[in-house]
Amino acid sequence: MKGIDRPLLFVAAASLFGFCVQQNDIKNLRRTVDSISSTEENVASLKLQLEELEKARKMEDSPFTLVDDWWVAEPKMFRFPQGVVVGDRKGDCTYGEAVLAVGLVDEWGHGNCPSGDASVTFGRRNTASGTFSTVTGGYYNKASGSDSSVLGGVGNKASGGVSSVTGGIYNEASGSYSSVTGGSHNEASGILSSVSGGTGNTASGRASSVSGGNQNKALDESSSVSGGSLNLASGILSSVSGGTGNTASGGTSSVTGGYGNEATGSYSSVSGGNSNEATGNTSSVSGGRNNVASGPQSSVLGGSNNKATGFLSSVSGGEENKATGEAASVSGGSENTARGVSSSVSGGSQSTAYRVGSSVSGGYFNQAVGKYSSVTAGQRNQAKGKLSSVSGGWANQATHVQSSVSGGARNFANGEISTISGGVGNKAKNKFSSISG
Repeated sequence: MKGIDRPLLFVAAASLFGFCVQQNDIKNLRRTVDSISSTEENVASLKLQLEELEKARKMEDSPFTLVDDWWVAEPKMFRFPQGVVVGDRKGDCTYGEAVLAVGLVDEWGHGNCPSGDASVTFGRRNTASGTFSTVTGGYYNKASGSDSSVLGGVGNKASGGVSSVTGGIYNEASGSYSSVTGGSHNEASGILSSVSGGTGNTASGRASSVSGGNQNKALDESSSVSGGSLNLASGILSSVSGGTGNTASGGTSSVTGGYGNEATGSYSSVSGGNSNEATGNTSSVSGGRNNVASGPQSSVLGGSNNKATGFLSSVSGGEENKATGEAASVSGGSENTARGVSSSVSGGSQSTAYRVGSSVSGGYFNQAVGKYSSVTAGQRNQAKGKLSSVSGGWANQATHVQSSVSGGARNFANGEISTISGGVGNKAKNKFSSISG
């Protein structure tokens, strides 16, 4: 090493170091190039895989075709064993099997929930929890009965099996096969019962019905209320047709209009008026006010404060008349009474027919006391004998069998088959006796 020049040695060493550094840089550069090439190959591979996936997703075997940004299905059937939700999923809803829900969840988390198997919900915040139940619109409706349905409205409930509510607000069909059609706060709770509109109506009897009105009730089997307000049909097959505060509580009884009328007897009826009562079986009141038909098959046709209490008795009109005997009748007037069997008072005031077949045709304060006796007119006349008669006048009396007074005043026919034609203060005392006047 002694013969080698030191400066030359330094130059050689520096050149060798530079060469080594250069070789190392070349190796690093090659590694970088190799890495970039590998990455490009990976990218190319990923591209190929993506292309393959995209080819697989071209839905060549799918029933859908993209047409103007719309996926259009082929005319084929689709089967979704679990269900379909169109819109939002309600987080706290336990969805049933084979369900369909269409709707959105609002800001408070309220939405539709078809929790019953094979149930359907549309609208907003509706629940179908019964098997095969449906809610097809409206808001806050519930179908909880099997095969039940709610078709719109607000706050309606179909809780009975095969029950239905068609619109309205806060109606409920709780009886099996029951239905409510519109209105508000109505309830059909009886089997096969129905309410058609109105407000606050109730049909609780089997096959009962309420058709509109306000706060009407049909409580017994096959009972019905058709309109009006505060009406009650509580007898089997009973009916109320309109009016206010009417009651049909007898079996097959009926009230047709009016106010505060009652038909409590079986097959009884009231046709209008005010505060009338038909309490006897098959009795009837046809109008007026404060009339009562309490005898079986009795009738009051009108007027006020009249009473038909006897079997087959009748009052046709007037006021404060009474027919108390069997088949007795009062046709009009005031304060008249027919007491005897088949007796009658046709008019006038304060007259009375007491015995069987007796009659008063008119006048004031007349009395037919004997069997088949008669007073035709006048005042304060009396026919006391059997088949006796007074035709008119004032204070006349026919007291014996077939005796008669035709007129006048204070005449007395006391003999059998005696007659007085008129005059004043006459007396026919003997049998067959006769006074002309």
